[in-house]
Amino acid sequence: MRRISITLFILLFVLLFTSCRETNPSGFSVTVITNGVEDNFPGSGEWPSDVTDDSLDYVPVGTGEDGCVGWCNSDYNELLWVKVTIDLGGEYEVTRIRYNMGNVQRAETWNADSMASPFGTTTTQPGTPGVGAWTEQTGLDTLSSVAVTLYKTRTSWATDWLFIGEIEVQGTSVRTGN
Repeated sequence: MRRISITLFILLFVLLFTSCRETNPSGFSVTVITNGVEDNFPGSGEWPSDVTDDSLDYVPVGTGEDGCVGWCNSDYNELLWVKVTIDLGGEYEVTRIRYNMGNVQRAETWNADSMASPFGTTTTQPGTPGVGAWTEQTGLDTLSSVAVTLYKTRTSWATDWLFIGEIEVQGTSVRTGN
């Protein structure tokens, strides 16, 4: 089984919908779109190398490069969503999709509320302070791209951030069987 591990590239623009596209070092194209409700805080998503380093490490936004990217929503009861589409560069029998918010300061609240993928929608696992947790979906589908949408509604002072430390897609190449 070939493990395809992708982390995300984020560059914030305050538009109705925010979108960016980049090819990571593995050659997979990643497109990220938000619904545009995030705040434009200095340091949010500004380190492109975070998204391709397979790292869940975190330092507070604006203090330096780490392994996580995040968005802040200052408006209570407003839904923020982030859709990540990963072009796998060929067909794969995808068996597992995983999300981790990273080892962020408030991993117990800075995770997505829910995650939607080709395998369905599920609530995500909160971490503990400084330690991210994996949310895993399993299934079987032949895919050449994988779309994962993360949803977060701010309901308290502690639920203002949505972080992505890593998204993993695991499966076997249809062409080579690897």
